Amino acid sequence: ADERPLVTCFAVAPWDATEDDELTLCVGDRLTVYRKDNESWWSARNERTLERALFPVSHAVESRTAAPVVALGVATSPWVPEDEGKLFMSVGDVVVFFEKCNEHWWRGSLARALDAPGLVPTLHVQLVAEGDGRVATCRAIESWTPTADDELEFAAGDVLVIVEKANEHWWCGYRERALEDMQQRAHVGDGAVFLSWVPAIKMIPLTAVEIVADFTPGILAVMAATAAWEPRDIDEVALAVGDKVRVLEWSNEHWATGINERTGQSGLVAMACFPQHTL
Repeated sequence: ADERPLVTCFAVAPWDATEDDELTLCVGDRLTVYRKDNESWWSARNERTLERALFPVSHAVESRTAAPVVALGVATSPWVPEDEGKLFMSVGDVVVFFEKCNEHWWRGSLARALDAPGLVPTLHVQLVAEGDGRVATCRAIESWTPTADDELEFAAGDVLVIVEKANEHWWCGYRERALEDMQQRAHVGDGAVFLSWVPAIKMIPLTAVEIVADFTPGILAVMAATAAWEPRDIDEVALAVGDKVRVLEWSNEHWATGINERTGQSGLVAMACFPQHTL
């Protein structure tokens, strides 16, 4: 099947799956959409759990709705604006942010009223997801015990969020939704102290992980070859079973332009070697 990521969405309301072919959603979950089945249900991969299934469109916002989504937040205290152009919020409101104006004010809309944007005081919002922070998603293929304080401990199977590609051997990131890794941050204002939680970002060795998705600009997908390919022309890329390919351009249903991560060779990649790819 010719399946390519169409768009990214963010969950703005929780959803408990009622069928085996549905995703369970938490507010802030990043969803990579592959198929828009109908007006009510789309097919996507939840980047938190790496599960792929249907999700209700009514519970998510598309990152290309009106403007790129840069973050999601939940109101931790009510806010009654005194000036026009600012957003009224109640505790628990989910806020979709489109612009980080400065340290104290971001522009966004309530998830239930996307057509009514306004300024939001960041002091009154707890971030649950940032759309521009993740550069890749990885899955641990083995456990890792840190040998230094700046290294991340994880177990095989853990989903890891990458926020910076430090060098060819180490990337920076955190375990997806791991509360024990979170650091408490206090904000003081209006005579009260507001607490939020931010991930403790540490170093991750690339030898212990596999790349599931790469959101680096220019890279459309990362796929694993299920069959080998011997080039028939000089512009084709040789493949071995298990090779990871970063797709730079979809040419047609039979070919893509990409880079073999193992060999560094770039050129045309035979899609016949990726019949079950989910990226």
